[in-house]
Amino acid sequence: DWAPKVAPKMAMLASGTPEEKEAATDWLMNSDPEALPAIETAAAAMGEASGGAVAKRIVQTLRPLAAKRAALEARRRDDETWNLREGLESFEKFGVKDPKWDERARTALTHLFSRTKSDNEAELAILDALNVSPDYKDPLVWYVYARRSEMSKKDLNRTLAAYLNTTAYFHAGKYPAFRKCNAYANYVRFVGTLDLSKSSPVIRDREAQCAKEMLALWPEAVAEPGASRKLIRDLADLILAGEARLGTDRAKVIDEMLPPYEKAFPSDALTFAGASYTHYAWDARGSGFADTVTPEGWKQFAERLKIAEKLLTTAYDRDPTDAVAATEMLSVELGQSQGRDVMEKWFKRAVDADPTHYSNASVVDAYSAKLYYLQDRWNGSVLDRLAFGRECAATRDYRDRIPEVLMEVLRELADQSGDANGYWRNPVVWTDVSSVVRPQAMADPVDAWAGSRYAYWAWKCGEWKLADEQFKRLGDRAVPAVWTNKAEFDSARAESALKAVSAIVPPPVAGLPSRAAAAPSVPRITLPNSEIEVTPIAGWESAESNGGLSFLTADRLTMVYLKMLPPEETVAEASAPAMQAAERAKPINERFRYLSEPTAEPDDRFTVKIHARMQIKENNQVWDQYYIYRTLGGRTLKAQFTLGGFPGAKLQPVQAAAERLIMSAAVHGEKP
Repeated sequence: DWAPKVAPKMAMLASGTPEEKEAATDWLMNSDPEALPAIETAAAAMGEASGGAVAKRIVQTLRPLAAKRAALEARRRDDETWNLREGLESFEKFGVKDPKWDERARTALTHLFSRTKSDNEAELAILDALNVSPDYKDPLVWYVYARRSEMSKKDLNRTLAAYLNTTAYFHAGKYPAFRKCNAYANYVRFVGTLDLSKSSPVIRDREAQCAKEMLALWPEAVAEPGASRKLIRDLADLILAGEARLGTDRAKVIDEMLPPYEKAFPSDALTFAGASYTHYAWDARGSGFADTVTPEGWKQFAERLKIAEKLLTTAYDRDPTDAVAATEMLSVELGQSQGRDVMEKWFKRAVDADPTHYSNASVVDAYSAKLYYLQDRWNGSVLDRLAFGRECAATRDYRDRIPEVLMEVLRELADQSGDANGYWRNPVVWTDVSSVVRPQAMADPVDAWAGSRYAYWAWKCGEWKLADEQFKRLGDRAVPAVWTNKAEFDSARAESALKAVSAIVPPPVAGLPSRAAAAPSVPRITLPNSEIEVTPIAGWESAESNGGLSFLTADRLTMVYLKMLPPEETVAEASAPAMQAAERAKPINERFRYLSEPTAEPDDRFTVKIHARMQIKENNQVWDQYYIYRTLGGRTLKAQFTLGGFPGAKLQPVQAAAERLIMSAAVHGEKP
């Protein structure tokens, strides 16, 4: 019964604080699809006042999303049901029975074929209890043993022996083609992960035999009545990857596999062939930079991508509800480079088809494919990836883990920084991290995992007071598994309590989103929603952000944010004292101390200029923050920029460059 859970959230919408309303909205938007009827009933009872309008908008957004989530979950459940039912039925019909093993074997099969994330430890325990003896000859049980042994990553020799027994016993047994084919393909995949330079010829001979038999069994396997689309798709990918690794031409394998696949699953078959031709194209090109590709490589690359494009677009037209074809088209566009708009079109199609697949895709999802497309070496920049990550965080879609895309970007930048600990403790970075972990923790205070994750990242980012507060709020409910180990958890809790001090909240920081690097040759660019143009600074990156433009230096230490305020929002010189008082009233991050409070400084170039200087307590780094307002064409230009981490001698030229950028603003057609 969802009504008792929904009621307090609706009460928050009606009469809660702004923070409570935000948390309630997040909880409702991420609720289980089965909660929708209770949400609809409660929203209808609220009327138009007291949060009713907001509740109705939530319902309108949730209805199509909940329906899509429910349908996708039902599809995944059908895949799992078929795998479990067919696996157990096959064991009962064709398995080698032994009263000593049968019940444990059925339990092991059930766990593997209906595996969820929470089952991992249970599966390992059953694997240890099963402890298959050498004289036991059921191939399906040996397959379970091999897969679980491989997943445990504890003993490669044990895993290899289990796979050898699996394939030998399947060869002699009468199990259905899908089970045999899948076991052979997994053996070929596993052997490909090993260093076989000193191995027995038996391993290689078995690999060749399995590769031959998995292709021979494919037509019968794909035609099994009621077979799971996903498991057949995964098997097709396994077979092709194994054959390609062994040197078989991809086109030859695709041609052999496609007819029976298309007969059983028409759109899936074309998606498989299209994705395979995409890989085939990249085989020809190679993964190096453009100047390493041969003329013949370019020719084959273009030809194969064209084939892939035709196959994938046809597959998508046949079944627009399947995200895989649209996702694979992002890789095609990466090679064809028809333009960012084409990539965005296919990304949107993939996400519309399956809003859940970032957390459920078995191979690649559209979010990861887009991040790769936006790598510096391809079609993007750090700012592009940050912008995309921030867009994902802004969805607040925690059920499907979409905000985690921003964390992917931040982890990449931390790894590249050369000082990951220092990177995470940059207050600008905490602004991003907090936008991911805080809303989820606030939406459901009962969720100990989300709360512990909030505490972890507050600790990781040096937000000691906040981390200490979270640890105390969680108490015994804190989940040590969020940390590397229990020792790190205990250390983090003690460190946060020790370093927690009075104070203060992060200073407002403009976003860093997306677009290309500004170079000296880049012409003037127009601020969004205005006729105001600016001249980018050579070497700085520019990006659209929250209705304005952000500019960032290559070293990431200076950021300038420009935005035209709406016509009704004007700033006059007389506003300076009130604006100064408002800035001083805002708390700042606990890691900072003011060297000089926000102060309105006279400057004939600007309508209002407010400057604050802060110092990071840990390392004495100095950060300057400016809020500057100019009147242009009857409207107000707002500029915000932060300088940080420089020796004093470097501050002036960088500040001058930032102010030069602001002064370059002018109405289109007029001189700055």
